[in-house]
Amino acid sequence: MKHNLLLHVNEANIDKFKLAFDHVRNYRSEVLYGHYHRTPQEIAANAAMVRIQSQEEINIVLVVNGPAVQMLAKATKTDFDIMAAAKQYGVEVHAGEYSMKDMGLSQEDVIDGVKFLPVTLDIVALQQQGYAYIKM
Repeated sequence: MKHNLLLHVNEANIDKFKLAFDHVRNYRSEVLYGHYHRTPQEIAANAAMVRIQSQEEINIVLVVNGPAVQMLAKATKTDFDIMAAAKQYGVEVHAGEYSMKDMGLSQEDVIDGVKFLPVTLDIVALQQQGYAYIKM
């Protein structure tokens, strides 16, 4: 079974990004280990089998547009490393091309590892591929 999750942030607020990655951590934990409504014994008994079966089937994309693209700028200093979290949890980060242009950002201004796309089309395409959508 595929587990596709699409998270959308459009506010220039680092807490929205932290919340998004909290959702990612919880989602991966639930999918990989089935923690929701299970006893510790049930979790321990099934963890290894579930991890092997599900690990390759989790696809998570974080779509960033509007003022939130400013949070992806190299010049923006925060207490949270978005790309480190993305790498830790296997999350693709997509930034809106039009939003970047509106905010005066070029691809060179943005942290490494971000994909640049027309976000509205990206969101629609991912939902058509079966991604569940969560707006932060």
